[in-house]
Amino acid sequence: MKNESPLLAVYLESNAAKNAANRGLCHFIFTWLLLYWSSYLYLLLQCERLLKLRFFYKEMLKMKPVSKSLGRSAAIALSASLVALSAYADTPATSVMPPKSHDQFRFDSAVTVAEWSPTDDRVMGGISQSRMRHDPLGHAVFEGNMSLARNGGFASVRASAAAPPLTVTHYILEVRGDGKRYMLNMRTSGRFDGVSYQASFDTTAGTWITVSLPVNVFMPTFRGQRVSNAPPLDPAIVRQLGLMISDKQEGKFQLDVRRISVSGR
Repeated sequence: MKNESPLLAVYLESNAAKNAANRGLCHFIFTWLLLYWSSYLYLLLQCERLLKLRFFYKEMLKMKPVSKSLGRSAAIALSASLVALSAYADTPATSVMPPKSHDQFRFDSAVTVAEWSPTDDRVMGGISQSRMRHDPLGHAVFEGNMSLARNGGFASVRASAAAPPLTVTHYILEVRGDGKRYMLNMRTSGRFDGVSYQASFDTTAGTWITVSLPVNVFMPTFRGQRVSNAPPLDPAIVRQLGLMISDKQEGKFQLDVRRISVSGR
């Protein structure tokens, strides 16, 4: 028994060393697996969060996976590649800059109506009449009487207009009418007669309203007839701007105008 004791001691020491090594290996494997699965779960969470974002989700819907079985995997793979961009995903999209505006005419003083002159159906034998005057309350008044006698039927005023300092998308009017329909006229030449681009708008009697007219609704006309071969309105070359009433709306009329402006980029 005395001769076996050293061998037993060596065996026990060797076995203890192996057990310690095994415990260390197990600890290493356990730690590695824990980190691996933690990272995997974190990646899945990030992928799911990105999948919920509208932009990435729409982009993934546009993809055509190699096979149906790989569809979900392809989406997950794409999400995983975008995890690095997650900080940007939560950032609100840059807001669209509001359109710029510019007043073509603001009728807050009497001098602002001085250059406006009438052009009525009297030029063709009618008896309609109109004028543009200033109201001390701070707006212009387009008023008169529209008659259908002698083949007449329109009354209008116009003024020279400078090119606006922006790319125009809309013409804006702040008006108070009498319930009748009016037109905003544009001319691209300084001549008395010629093609006129027109857009109509309705009014509410006794109520101030803001009218917005897109550039593409202005139709080219000549003496009341549509001109089919005329180019679209180009606000950059508009030389005259006017107001008109027609459409057989016989009788007195009044349109109060605070401003005529443009909006765009």
